[in-house]
Amino acid sequence: MTGQDFHDRIGRIDDQVSDSLKTMTGYARASDITKLNGDITSLNTSVSNLQAADTALQAVDTDLTSRMVAQEKLTFDTVKARLMWDNRIVGGSYPRVKIQRLNWSSASSGPFVRVPFSGTDLEILEDTDGIRITLQEYLTVPAGLGGEWQVEAIGTFPTNGTGNRSLRLVTSNNETNTEMMPSKQHPASSVSISRLGFVKTLKLIPGATVELQSSQNSGATLICQMSLQMRMVKHTP
Repeated sequence: MTGQDFHDRIGRIDDQVSDSLKTMTGYARASDITKLNGDITSLNTSVSNLQAADTALQAVDTDLTSRMVAQEKLTFDTVKARLMWDNRIVGGSYPRVKIQRLNWSSASSGPFVRVPFSGTDLEILEDTDGIRITLQEYLTVPAGLGGEWQVEAIGTFPTNGTGNRSLRLVTSNNETNTEMMPSKQHPASSVSISRLGFVKTLKLIPGATVELQSSQNSGATLICQMSLQMRMVKHTP
């Protein structure tokens, strides 16, 4: 082999090695680009997930803020209402009503009957908040005035020596909750009028009704005087 032949062979080997390195470099670059593209795709997916999560958190934050504002307003309104009515009570201007009938004809039927607080002989001595509604025969707790009420009833029966006289309260806090207070009974008198009454503290909700009922068994119709009054002693909005 001549020196030129050796030189040419070395040159061909060098070219082959160079071509091989170029091919390997190309493969490496292609692989890196593919991996890089995969990483970019994963990154874009992660960014999209983070953006979706951020949007969801913003919605939750907005909802919580709205709830907090609503709760704060409810609390404020409740405290304001309580203070308003408590101040009325403390200041002596509490809700109250007093009504009476001067000439009510009590029939001698024995069973309890409602004393109808209506008619021409009805006197409304006081009613601060429309507790006695026109054309109704009983009292009704107005909207927003739930709480404890002191109820006082007095009945006066004319002289008659037969039987007994009784009074009781019937309250209805709703259509399905009716309560009859224990009655007060008084024996008849042939020498003087019969008067009986009582005071009860009742917990009543707005819309609750209070009526007075009477019973007598004298054997005759008696012309009686009846009075019913209520005043709030504790407000529970």
